[in-house]
Amino acid sequence: MDSVRASVLGGASWKCTCAWVGLELGRTIQDAPDAWCFLRESYIKKDGGIPVKNFERWLYQRDLPGYETTPAVKINQAIKMWMVDPGRYYDYVARKGMGIGFDLDENFLPEGLHSLAVKISYFDGEEGAFKLVYRNNRGIQVRTITTTGKDQVKTATFFIKARINDAGTDNIFDFEIHSKEEIPVSFVRVIKNR
Repeated sequence: MDSVRASVLGGASWKCTCAWVGLELGRTIQDAPDAWCFLRESYIKKDGGIPVKNFERWLYQRDLPGYETTPAVKINQAIKMWMVDPGRYYDYVARKGMGIGFDLDENFLPEGLHSLAVKISYFDGEEGAFKLVYRNNRGIQVRTITTTGKDQVKTATFFIKARINDAGTDNIFDFEIHSKEEIPVSFVRVIKNR
């Protein structure tokens, strides 16, 4: 796990992430090329520690029955900050679960079939797999990534056509990640592919 912590906390990838955030945050929901969700958890000092879950920009992850997640990949904070619950000077930088559901804001992408790139950053700390599950005009589609257990941070990119915000169906989410091994997922990004 030390290599994972080094990958998350420093190096060129962190500098690239900061540059991307600088370009991304100047966009509105109308002109942004992507939506994203950083799956995480910290604890604010109040009433025994209130969990603060996920940073989201037009891509939302919510726990529902069958789609419960727990925080994963604990990283100690460098300093003790006043707003953090005492004894909880750490962050979780991923979430795991057998099913993780995501919804895109309808103002980001209207109802219909869309060409998308879905980027999923995950912690490859055990052998197993995760599946991206989505729907299009041919029904439920599944794309699978096999994990190696080599304790690395990796990103998988899927180019898909998916039905989004489809009010005429009983879909709970726009797309889902399934993993019986509960592979920790850290960051999900959906890019409009025009």
